Amino acid sequence: MKQFFTALLATCLTTATLAQSNLGVGINTPTPNPSAILDVTSTKQGVLIPRMTRDERNLIQTPATGLMIYQNDNTPGFYFYNGSAWVTLNGATGPAGNPGQGFASGTAGGQVYLTGATSPFAPQAPQTVTGDVTISSTGATSIANNAVTTAKIANGAVNTSKLSATGTPSATTYLRGDGSWATPGSSSPFYSILTSNVTVSTTSPSYANVTSISLEAGKTYFLRGTIFGQRDPSLTTNAPSTYRITYSGTATNPIGAVIYANGSYLAGTVFNSSGGYDTETAGFGVTATTSLGVRFEFFTMISTTTAGTLTVQAARATTNTTNNFILRPGSFILATPVQAGN
Repeated sequence: MKQFFTALLATCLTTATLAQSNLGVGINTPTPNPSAILDVTSTKQGVLIPRMTRDERNLIQTPATGLMIYQNDNTPGFYFYNGSAWVTLNGATGPAGNPGQGFASGTAGGQVYLTGATSPFAPQAPQTVTGDVTISSTGATSIANNAVTTAKIANGAVNTSKLSATGTPSATTYLRGDGSWATPGSSSPFYSILTSNVTVSTTSPSYANVTSISLEAGKTYFLRGTIFGQRDPSLTTNAPSTYRITYSGTATNPIGAVIYANGSYLAGTVFNSSGGYDTETAGFGVTATTSLGVRFEFFTMISTTTAGTLTVQAARATTNTTNNFILRPGSFILATPVQAGN
């Protein structure tokens, strides 16, 4: 019997060293770490703590704070009792790598964890963000279409610095539907007027610019123009002339034009609103060399699609290769923006 107890004691001492001076117990180590009450050492085996279901865990009577179990259903993982609730250790990593409350896997991308409404405010089940803002699984946020309404904007919450648009925002500009800042156009008439003589020596089909005016995109204008033509005083023979209108942008509504010559109107052709032109030709009288011979007039409504320049041009008629003519001061283009009626 004495030999049996001697052998049993020797076996225990090889697997567990009882600490002296209040040191801990070591299993498979003769020198347990002084900070541990129990130091288990192994390179081939681990430690198993009690495994149970969530319902079995919840049946534990008066669990001690710090009590730990492994739950094998309903989001399996290690759980500990924090004094008032069971808390999971799954993925337990907090900010900057510090130990913290872990989270279980969600059920969809871009979900968030919300804490409970009562202490200890533990994370609840993952929630999918609802409403006007969504979060992707990569952390990118987006706002739903038509989500920004007046009722959802607090006073002063949105300002120009938060809007992405081309152009320069200011107290005198407005944001267009195409995402650009623009200056409101004037509703008052504006004009371009010829202030000195223009001698035309170009022969059709080449043309010389007489006067022009810039038009904005997306507006309707009433246009009228009159160009006064005179035979060169040095000539004693006729100097047939040709006029046309061009627009560098695109527009709807054709421009019609007429020529008033020798006391009568000559009907004009249709203006090509996609950058073409209206051409009219008339000869000058052979009487007084300093008198006005031709008055080219046009008047129409035009709706611009894109911004551009409306230009009146002139040239010698195709049959007139030598006789220049003069366009007189006072020739003009008048543009009046038109507001849509009710």
